[in-house]
Amino acid sequence: MRQNKFERSATYLGVFLLFSLLYTQTFTYFIGLEWKRSFSVLLYVLIFVWLAILLFKQKLKWWSLTKVDLFVLFFWSTVGLSIIFRTSLTLDLLKYLLYVPFMVFIPYFCGRLIRVSDFHIFMRIMLILGLLIIPLMIADRVYSTANPTVLVRWPIFGHDYGRLMVGSLLACALTATCFFVTSVDDTDWSRSWIKKLVLYGCTVLITFALVATATRGIILSGILGAIVVVLCRRNSSLVRRFCVSVTIVVLVVVAHFSFSAIDPHYFLTAQYSESNFKYENSSTLSSLTRASGANAQEILASPGCRAMRGADSVNVRELLYREAVAMFLSHPLVGVGATKFGEYSCWSKVGSYPHSTVLQVLAELGLLGGGVFVMCYLFAFRAQFRLAILSKDEHSVHAIVGAFALLILFFAADQIYGNYFMATGTWLMLGVSSSVQKMVTLADANE
Repeated sequence: MRQNKFERSATYLGVFLLFSLLYTQTFTYFIGLEWKRSFSVLLYVLIFVWLAILLFKQKLKWWSLTKVDLFVLFFWSTVGLSIIFRTSLTLDLLKYLLYVPFMVFIPYFCGRLIRVSDFHIFMRIMLILGLLIIPLMIADRVYSTANPTVLVRWPIFGHDYGRLMVGSLLACALTATCFFVTSVDDTDWSRSWIKKLVLYGCTVLITFALVATATRGIILSGILGAIVVVLCRRNSSLVRRFCVSVTIVVLVVVAHFSFSAIDPHYFLTAQYSESNFKYENSSTLSSLTRASGANAQEILASPGCRAMRGADSVNVRELLYREAVAMFLSHPLVGVGATKFGEYSCWSKVGSYPHSTVLQVLAELGLLGGGVFVMCYLFAFRAQFRLAILSKDEHSVHAIVGAFALLILFFAADQIYGNYFMATGTWLMLGVSSSVQKMVTLADANE
């Protein structure tokens, strides 16, 4: 029993890894303490020590590697070779190398240790954390002295990325809520109606809170995760699954129009000044842009990048996506080199990566890295579907559905905000998928 409790701590570590930074920053914000870099270092040192103890105690689990493990290893070997042979030493490179242990390997190893049987606990904690953040959001909105303008959206808890962090938690919480909604027995209303009403109320509350963050990409990812977990629940009727999915979409639409009615500027896209663009010779990028078939004058102005007055986050993402495609078409086999996207990009403020992990991999690592990256996901999905078919335990099947939905959620969000060096949620869930594949191997062996 003691061993089971210790192994279960990997589940707690997974949630802690995803959301501890948000809650510690929120705590320091409300007590008026300025957040310092040393706080982040201390937090990640604690996570590292916790994981190191788990790995040491459960080292037998690492004697055999799964196919997901191997392709993740191949992918980061490709990144390493690209850095050695195609990338010069820069500040961006050093920054990314510092990210890798804490935002890639630690999440992956942690996910690798999470047991499928404990995934219900993982979802339950995310639901609770999502509900707890809502009164803090209300308090911040009511008592904050910040004065947002139409150019800068309201910074939740006092910092620029507050919206994204809170939105990510609420998107996961919405998926977790739907996860539990579909687990309630449909056949015995006399015993489950109170639980259902509570869960439906949580769904409405979390949906409105998620929309209130005004993070469109995260909102769409949350909707996708919630719908996936509902539609994949095989012991629920098709009509009920369809109705719950439609209800989620309707709630989002109602919430959107409600907040827009209160404040017409609430969902206005953040805008940037022309000073965020590089003004330097970029003939290389100009040729890359032409190679993509795009009109170079829409992106560049000779001899350097053109200033885009009034550019918003949507315009900038379109620019970054087109640049990534142009770089890939120019170097289709091995890309321009890991971490080198920013050297070719016009956009200096956020141009160090194209805000899409797939496009970033293709631009920087070409078909070689992109193929391996895609295989990581394919084998992760295959393992989850295989175990769902082989398992006779409905509890485990439901847990696999939740893991699959969260992987889809993080993957979708990564195509709007992501960087494969910092995709903590995605690497965590790929680690969980490897743990699932381990169970598939054992199930095959027992047949």
